[in-house]
Amino acid sequence: MKLFNKQQGIALLEVLIAFVIVMVSIAALYQLHNKYLRNEIKSSERLTALNIAEGKLNDLRNFGSLSVSAGVPAYDDIGNDTGGVIASGSKSVGTGVYNLTWNAVDNSSTKDVTITVSWNNAADQVQLFGSIARAQSITEERLTSSSTASSDKPVVTYTPGVAPDVVSIELGNGSKQETTKPLPEVSNSSGSIQVQFNTITYNSQSNTQVLADSLTLSCSCSFGSGTKKTALPAEPTLIDNLLYWLAPSTDLYVDKKWGESSSNQQSSLCSICCEHHFDRYTDGSGNFTDYFNKLNFPSSKYNSSLAVVTSGNYIDSCRLLRLDGYYKPMPDWNLVKLVIMNSDFLKKEANQTSYHNYIKYVVKSYVDLQKAGSWSGHNSTLISDYTSVNILSFSQWLAISGNATAGGDTTTDVVIDKNSGVVVNKQFIARGIYVDLMADAWVDSLSTSASDYLAKVPFYDINMTLLSQWSSSNTDVATVYSDPIKTLTDADSDYYGVYKRGYLIDDKTGTTVITATAYQGNSSIAAYQKNNKDPEMAVTAYDNSKALTDTLSLTVGGTVTPGIVVVSGSLYCLDQTSTTTTGKDKVTTYSAIACDTNGNNKTFDVLTLSSSNSSVATCTLSAVNTTASPAYRPFSCTTTQGASFTISVGGTKTGYTIYPSPKTVTLDPASAATSIQVGCINVYQTVLATAPGINFDSSGCVTH
Repeated sequence: MKLFNKQQGIALLEVLIAFVIVMVSIAALYQLHNKYLRNEIKSSERLTALNIAEGKLNDLRNFGSLSVSAGVPAYDDIGNDTGGVIASGSKSVGTGVYNLTWNAVDNSSTKDVTITVSWNNAADQVQLFGSIARAQSITEERLTSSSTASSDKPVVTYTPGVAPDVVSIELGNGSKQETTKPLPEVSNSSGSIQVQFNTITYNSQSNTQVLADSLTLSCSCSFGSGTKKTALPAEPTLIDNLLYWLAPSTDLYVDKKWGESSSNQQSSLCSICCEHHFDRYTDGSGNFTDYFNKLNFPSSKYNSSLAVVTSGNYIDSCRLLRLDGYYKPMPDWNLVKLVIMNSDFLKKEANQTSYHNYIKYVVKSYVDLQKAGSWSGHNSTLISDYTSVNILSFSQWLAISGNATAGGDTTTDVVIDKNSGVVVNKQFIARGIYVDLMADAWVDSLSTSASDYLAKVPFYDINMTLLSQWSSSNTDVATVYSDPIKTLTDADSDYYGVYKRGYLIDDKTGTTVITATAYQGNSSIAAYQKNNKDPEMAVTAYDNSKALTDTLSLTVGGTVTPGIVVVSGSLYCLDQTSTTTTGKDKVTTYSAIACDTNGNNKTFDVLTLSSSNSSVATCTLSAVNTTASPAYRPFSCTTTQGASFTISVGGTKTGYTIYPSPKTVTLDPASAATSIQVGCINVYQTVLATAPGINFDSSGCVTH
């Protein structure tokens, strides 16, 4: 009996110990779960705010007239919190409440609009910027009535862009055409990438003749049931020797396969893309034509693993054009040539002339191929691989005697001599030359020997720097940035202010080959991105297998001494407050306060700080700043551009934890900054790790 009682006592003690362990574990897991939920909620809120901002910007762009007209959204209505049909103010989405406002700056021919969406009582906000041109879209009535068209043309002054971002091409009829620099306004919204830019045709007085508002986006879709009457792509038409696009009316829609947007977090325009963008579906009358891409045979849909699917979810990418205020489906983009060069290349006027002539050469060559081709056989010679169709790359074309303009360069290759003192721009750019696949009747009507035939060809020269993937063949000599697409701009020093692509980091002397790659079709402009850390992917096997590349040779010579950089931060030593006793109860209030430097606990005084490699960086600690609350010790490390090292703290006492440990510092070799702030290092009583209300921000500094 006594033995039985003793065994009972041991079992009870074990249960109590297990209970304590479980409770401590639950408390830690609860805190971790709450932190995860907070991060997820914040990310979801930001995405919702971006969708609200995007919807308003599209709303403002879809005006029905230039001057104020009753019942019709007008360009002149656009102002601070005015214009469009979506009102400013509070918007409830799910359980969140968001506040929508916008500011408009009138620049005579355009209005620069900044959309702001805030939430959490204005503690958080996102902004989206867009420029809206004062150009009225041409109506179907004007497209079908030459008398109406000739008497009702908008006259809008246009300011031509500047190379290397924008290149204007003479069309041979007294007009010029240029495509504005593409910047992803919205990206990675549930995998959707959206790119928007304008193609402008203007006359010798810089008056806008045609403004084409193009928007290309990738989407997550799901197959619809059966067939449905859906739209065909818009078709080109000529009025007064100017090229416009005409979308078919609803009575000309055809029965074909269809889809619908599978995510309410992506652009609302995905509903247009998913519903209409189908080719080659077998119905009772047989196969219907490849309306959107005559070269993509057979036309299949793919999932995010690039496997063919016939039901469920799939990914897609569509080219849209704003016609009569609404975005309509267009034929798929057809990339004929990709060209890369240093961004300084087009700053030389003679080189601009060479590139203009090269564009004309590419367009003429491709139109001649279309005139000789057979559409019914999906002529493989129309694939834009110059080895099979003899359309030369830009570098090959330049090397032929007489092609390069006098005073211009005969190569796009780049040489950097570090000892010469000549500054070479390290930003490379990519440009894509597109030519639409035209109907037989349209192609037959063209004569490439006519001086004005370019005015009748739907072709485009598009800045592809941010849309191409970049690589270096010899990373020991140089690497080149190819960052994932991002949505929001930042204060970084890259070429475009969004994210880095095509920016060079030269390390050692030697030679390497810089390559830019772009997918074919719509994927070349708006590919699919699984998440904001993954590179984008083509939406079809065709777009992936027919990707185009261009290269140039980079030679780096000489040596250079990297600049000195001072890395600064703050070292905190943090204690909890003392335990108080009330009657029989002990109450501990946790709060991060500075360690005592004068009493028995002199933790601050014994701390040391060192670099992982003293030959790369030397680090020093300064005296305690006792006027701050909590107190801290400033530290600094002297290093050089491009250095990478870790900072470690020594001298800690038992019961203290270091965070982060060690602190890693990696400097950008391309940055000219001489002073860098790297945040905080914390030495804190370990008990604070589970104390409620004690957290650390992204730079390692404590927050309450």
